[in-house]
Amino acid sequence: MPIPTFNVLRRYAVIGFMACAASWAPLASAQSQPPVEVINSLPIDSPASYQFTGTEQRGPAFQTGTVPTLIREVVFGFDVQALPTTATLSLYALDGTTNYPSGAALASVSINMLGSGEATTEHTYNTAQLGAIATTTLEAGQKYALILSNASDYAGLTDGDTDPTYVLTYSQGFSAAGAGNINSFDSGATWTDQPTTPAFRLTIVPVDPVVPPTATLTCTPTELLAVAGQVSTCTVTLSAPSTTDTPINLTLPATNPGYTTTCTSPLVVPANATQAACTITAVANTTPGAPDVTADLAIAPPTTPDAYTVEGPAAQITIRSNGTVVPPANPTPVPTLGAAALVSLVSVMGLLGLRRTRKSA
Repeated sequence: MPIPTFNVLRRYAVIGFMACAASWAPLASAQSQPPVEVINSLPIDSPASYQFTGTEQRGPAFQTGTVPTLIREVVFGFDVQALPTTATLSLYALDGTTNYPSGAALASVSINMLGSGEATTEHTYNTAQLGAIATTTLEAGQKYALILSNASDYAGLTDGDTDPTYVLTYSQGFSAAGAGNINSFDSGATWTDQPTTPAFRLTIVPVDPVVPPTATLTCTPTELLAVAGQVSTCTVTLSAPSTTDTPINLTLPATNPGYTTTCTSPLVVPANATQAACTITAVANTTPGAPDVTADLAIAPPTTPDAYTVEGPAAQITIRSNGTVVPPANPTPVPTLGAAALVSLVSVMGLLGLRRTRKSA
């Protein structure tokens, strides 16, 4: 069996190191944005409950911090009569003036209240149990509420600590919205503030900022002659592909008889691709002394915010008229001699030649 050389061993070591680094990369990335607790009023201090059965709806309200976030975990204190009991948990955006729900729920999920029926039992829900609520981005500086409703049996949201000096604790820029607990007795038709502190804890994770791809424009060549077959290809390039088609808005060249173009707005970069192209074609010029023609093309801002950012200059294609091949004018005919004149000319030339010969003799 051949003995591996030092270079072979070194190569294997490098491959092993790269594989190890690749295996740790996802973990390191996941740990770069760890979950953080932003609201807490636990532990439960009182069995008093605020029902959310039938037409009653109830839940904590809050304002987010300075960055968008996703909910990772929610903990409630519930007072339930039978186990299991199901209920609906909904995420609402609040009106900034009234601090009450505005419009339909952003997301809803059915939750199960399991474990113990004691009022001091904490019920924890993770991302899998929260469903669409966990995938809905909480925008920065916005007021929201997590509202409980439609319990299948008697159920109530319990109190946190009833010490008068105790309030909900907040971090990461989160804060109270109104009294921190709102309720409705008519299925959400009207809302009021509840002055007590709900038994509640919220854990979130910051959302990585959206970095839109850059879009650049290049046209090659940038100068054409005003003759047939002269074409400039203009290519839009994205710095990164998208999983969906990306329409790129263009500021198109002005209409001019000196060129034609296939460029349209928007120019669509297909899904999973980074480029799309169009052309500008010169029109042959047959007018001597005609001026040069320019075609200006540029990328315009996107219709959808953050779809892309514009990078680099606009493009300008010049069609040079001085390279045009202008057909020549009709040629001026050369004067010719008639047959008699031609015979006379030949005779004279012959006589001159004979005379030169005799002198030489």
